[in-house]
Amino acid sequence: MEPVELKGRWWLPDRPDQHVNGTLRFTADEFLLDLDEDLVPIEDPAVSEGVQDIFVPMSAPVIFGDLRSGESVTLVDCDGWRWNTPLGRDTPPLHPSAALRGDQLAGERLRFDGVSGIFDYAVDWAKPPDIKYDIDFDNGEPSKIWAAAENRLLAVAELRGARVELKLQHPYKMSGEQIEIGRAVRFDITFDRPCGWKEAVDRWIWPLRDLVSLGTTRANRAEHIGLRVSEPTEPRDPWVRLLVPLSDARRPKRAERELFPHEMLFTVGELPDSFGASLEAWLNSYDKLGPAVSILLGIEYAPFVWADSRFLAIAQTAEILHRVILKGRPLTKKEHARRVAAVKLAVGEGEVADWAVDILHPANYLHLRDRLARLLAKGGGIGEDVLAASPDFVTWIVRTRNHLTHRDPKVKHLEGLEREVFGETLRWVARFWLTTQVGFERDQAATLLRRNYRYNRTIEHLAECSSRLTSN
Repeated sequence: MEPVELKGRWWLPDRPDQHVNGTLRFTADEFLLDLDEDLVPIEDPAVSEGVQDIFVPMSAPVIFGDLRSGESVTLVDCDGWRWNTPLGRDTPPLHPSAALRGDQLAGERLRFDGVSGIFDYAVDWAKPPDIKYDIDFDNGEPSKIWAAAENRLLAVAELRGARVELKLQHPYKMSGEQIEIGRAVRFDITFDRPCGWKEAVDRWIWPLRDLVSLGTTRANRAEHIGLRVSEPTEPRDPWVRLLVPLSDARRPKRAERELFPHEMLFTVGELPDSFGASLEAWLNSYDKLGPAVSILLGIEYAPFVWADSRFLAIAQTAEILHRVILKGRPLTKKEHARRVAAVKLAVGEGEVADWAVDILHPANYLHLRDRLARLLAKGGGIGEDVLAASPDFVTWIVRTRNHLTHRDPKVKHLEGLEREVFGETLRWVARFWLTTQVGFERDQAATLLRRNYRYNRTIEHLAECSSRLTSN
């Protein structure tokens, strides 16, 4: 989403005659409404032991706005604090959770029966066909462009009480004799029942964005998020544009050329099953693996993350993936309980017995070393690639994670380039396991990684780093 600064007048729905001028600022660093005067009424601050509260909370479930451009806006769930002292009061900004551009909605009208999303690498992922254009001219200058298949349907699925469509669009700009024709691939989702904006975005936009990011191995920006109002204001367009604070807003606008297949993991045409079945498999896994996906892709959406935090995030992702996908404990719950009871019986009653039981009760969990070893052992050819390049891969990952967590200077660990390469290798292992959650078999997922030139380059760098570590 591009940063915007929207000037206009603002008011509360129940006070339509009390307008206040202000500016809505939406950037990577802030999302706030700056007002020239107070808009939200505040009661006299509470008195506690004779001292006035210095910070007085303000909130407004909905704020309406008319922009200078003539566009209508709705701000949702606005909060703020006012600095209140005997010296006077200021007019602090309000912080909305979301802004809806295109209509003024409140109460039951804040319900939506559809959502759409455009991501900047979706065209590469969908690989749409070329389309022919016709151009109308007026006095020697272009006046209109006709695409042979505008909004062409690329894929469709019915699942989870919704219809998901993948469509091709052709946005264009004309200026004098110059014409710029683009391509955009859009997800359109129609719901059987209306829902709130947050549910629509959480259930559909973020999982689909992350699926495209996984397939293209690129962090995707949400270029556009639209919501279709279930009860629109006639004769307005039922679609409104959603603005929400996103970490991917910090990423620069895409300038990279179109990706080739060997630069990605998979495209829509390479999904192992039908579009609907693969999408269903991903959404089912996302319900459980959402935190792991958010952590793994979060360091791509936010490239400013510290190197230490980046490595710890990748290690945490691997642990989550093993716990959810492969599961497993050292012992079954029943066998673990039997052994704890046997130890207590052997030790007898008393302080030592209580201490032993306290130690053994939470001990039936795998450590990071065990989880990583199993991820590699069951990772097919990918695990073989990693261990062939670095037989001590697991040991180095565990040592470095422990050092970064506890900062023990006595622990030998990875630093600099070696840490970066080992961490990137573990990220490819995580991508492998996430790819299996789209429906690919493990041998298929391994083939997809092995054709990616960045994966192969990472394995080569891993072997070089491992050789240096061994020689030192």
